[in-house]
Amino acid sequence: MKIATYTSHDIMSKKSTAGMKQRWEEMGHTVYPYHIDSNPVDLFCFNTKHYQMYTNALNKAEEIGADIIFFDNLLNCPEYLLAELEVRPNYKPKVAFLFAMRESYKSLARANVLGKLVNMPQVKVALIESAIGKELDPPDNWKQINPKMDKCRYIFDRINEDPIEFKKDKLLARIKYGIPNDKFVLLFFGRLTFSKGIDVLAKAMEKVDDDVLLFITARSFFLDFDFDPHTVFDKMRNVKFVDRLIENDELGDVYSSCDAAVIPYRWTYTYGTSGIPFQAAMADRPFISPDIYPISAFTQKFRLGPTFIREDVDSLVEAIHYTKNNYNNIIKSARFKEFLKDTTTLKELAEMVIE
Repeated sequence: MKIATYTSHDIMSKKSTAGMKQRWEEMGHTVYPYHIDSNPVDLFCFNTKHYQMYTNALNKAEEIGADIIFFDNLLNCPEYLLAELEVRPNYKPKVAFLFAMRESYKSLARANVLGKLVNMPQVKVALIESAIGKELDPPDNWKQINPKMDKCRYIFDRINEDPIEFKKDKLLARIKYGIPNDKFVLLFFGRLTFSKGIDVLAKAMEKVDDDVLLFITARSFFLDFDFDPHTVFDKMRNVKFVDRLIENDELGDVYSSCDAAVIPYRWTYTYGTSGIPFQAAMADRPFISPDIYPISAFTQKFRLGPTFIREDVDSLVEAIHYTKNNYNNIIKSARFKEFLKDTTTLKELAEMVIE
């Protein structure tokens, strides 16, 4: 079987592609990764969400006679893929893709597009990524559209790392980043977007105890709203901001340096997925999370840390102080290893696409 993949320039997607490619080749298949980095036009289309972002990859898959084309990151613009398939009624490669319910929760229009895409005859399988897998209760918009669920498979979130990579010495990790050893350290890792609530966390840090320090590792150019992290954080005594890309082999040091991770996400992250809880759990670190579904569901199920009222600064401050003051008890009761069992391996994902 010939398998084509559409791979974005995201680090996680590249690692997923490599892992799945290895498994497919072990099974005797031939894999043709289509990396958009190698084509400036495709990279431009992806970054600007241009309506032709999938055109060249679809053409290439058909040109090489692929049996399947797999889109290996959460589908960015399902409306573009739907439009492409509508004008390609005889498209030969079967299409497989990943998506999450976050957009369907917020928009009936997006649920309608995804439903139509799932129902297209060219689509072989649509994998729904969720941190709670089959336990996910779909949003009302999805239920109203009622697409063909026999084409859908629920999967747990993917992890691309080995937990052993996250078991580093805390003191050495703090020395590496210039973090004082006498502080209770919170970690914010990821893009500085509006939906991730970095501005909510900034306001909370103005109210926390003096012995709490926030360690931020992020690139400032990912901003999608009027917020300058350097203007805000550089003048704050209790914030350490590292403005650079953190490579995968450095993640263990980053997470080992902290006492707990914090994800101050807004309501717009409801039904969303996040790699932060899994990475924190691999480092045996609790995390502070908002009361949004399904994050709150698995947080409570596995006792991974406290939740706070989303977008409520005082509630977040209370959760931070609770974590600091009850840290040992939280660590003892947390079920990190059990939580990490609820993941989809790249081997399993590769098999699901072609089964």
